[in-house]
Amino acid sequence: MKKIIAISLIIPLLLMVPGAVLAASLISTTQTITQEIIEPSLPSGGGGGGIPMFTLYDLTIENITEGSADILWETSRPTTSKLTYWSISETTIENETRASEHIVGLEELEDNTTYYFEITCRDEYGQEKSITGEFTTLEAEVIIVPEPEVVEPTSFEPFTGPEEPTEPEEEPEGSLIVKEPEEPTEPIEPEEPEEPEVIEPEVEEPEAEELVVEEWEMSWLLTISLSSSLSVIAGIVCWFWLRRRRGRSLKRV
Repeated sequence: MKKIIAISLIIPLLLMVPGAVLAASLISTTQTITQEIIEPSLPSGGGGGGIPMFTLYDLTIENITEGSADILWETSRPTTSKLTYWSISETTIENETRASEHIVGLEELEDNTTYYFEITCRDEYGQEKSITGEFTTLEAEVIIVPEPEVVEPTSFEPFTGPEEPTEPEEEPEGSLIVKEPEEPTEPIEPEEPEEPEVIEPEVEEPEAEELVVEEWEMSWLLTISLSSSLSVIAGIVCWFWLRRRRGRSLKRV
């Protein structure tokens, strides 16, 4: 009886040992996986506190003119921005609003001048990153304005008033004035009147074809009139002949 009780106690203990070992191995595996998920490995060059450094990329310069330009770039996570540019003296433009896409417009630049700039970005974890660049503005167009022509005034004499009439020179007394005889002029012969031109009216002669047509029409009319008169005469003769013949026949009856 005692042996049976001892065996019944030993068998559950033996069955509990593998279960305990299996449970311990599962617990250790779960702790290892949890630690790997909670504490990820930091990449090389990462910032402090286990947060990876953000990236700054796609730096471009657009809309370059004689006096302006636009600088654009992007960051992998929202950051503030500070841009300092210079050719001789420095000018800084800051933006405390965090964003992933950045654009800064530069105005009042000198034409045909090379400008240098430095961009500094800062994220919410205090990490900073900088990048530099340069660009040259366009040369301004030179518009040549023609000089106006200077018209010199024409010279003129000042007006001094009407000229005073000159008095004729007096001839000494006792001198004789000899006048040369004028040559006789030839008489002008009157021009003969021109005879008026007599314009005779032109008489248009009838053409031969028209005369032939008129003669043919006259002969045709005469033929018709003769035939009609002959037919009338023949009708009258026949009427008299028939009447006379009828009278004879009545007498015989």
